[in-house]
Amino acid sequence: MVSSALLSSLLVISLSGILTQNADSLPFNLVVKDNQDNSNKMMYNAYTPMQGVLFGAMMRLNSTNSNFTFTSSQNIDYGEYLESVNGLYGNNKNQTYWELLVQTANKTIIRPNVGRDQLLHSSSQSDGYPEFYQMVVDSDHLYGSTDQPIPC
Repeated sequence: MVSSALLSSLLVISLSGILTQNADSLPFNLVVKDNQDNSNKMMYNAYTPMQGVLFGAMMRLNSTNSNFTFTSSQNIDYGEYLESVNGLYGNNKNQTYWELLVQTANKTIIRPNVGRDQLLHSSSQSDGYPEFYQMVVDSDHLYGSTDQPIPC
């Protein structure tokens, strides 16, 4: 269970039903909010090609908007790992790490049972894809170690 008192940061991605980049792209809004110091949330407009991945969309946004930054690393077995967003890192001392949560159309927040690269595949709600995505820094031990970043 995710406790709001333990949240350090929130990254929300909402999918729009209107395609603006081209016929094969999926636009979304990415919202970054630090819940620890109650800072104002920041919203970014981004897109990914159909069948594109979240990490690719974040790289594209990072290259086109200097106000959005993130760091990641490569793991030979598990691929790309998200380490920080806008300077906020998960760390062992605070027992925090990045976790991706999904808010479904009925507002239920769940832990997805698919990888992050399988979430931005369709703009059609009839395909069963959720409306909102949240990446949260939390102290819950989903991956067994609080000082490890999560896979993108």
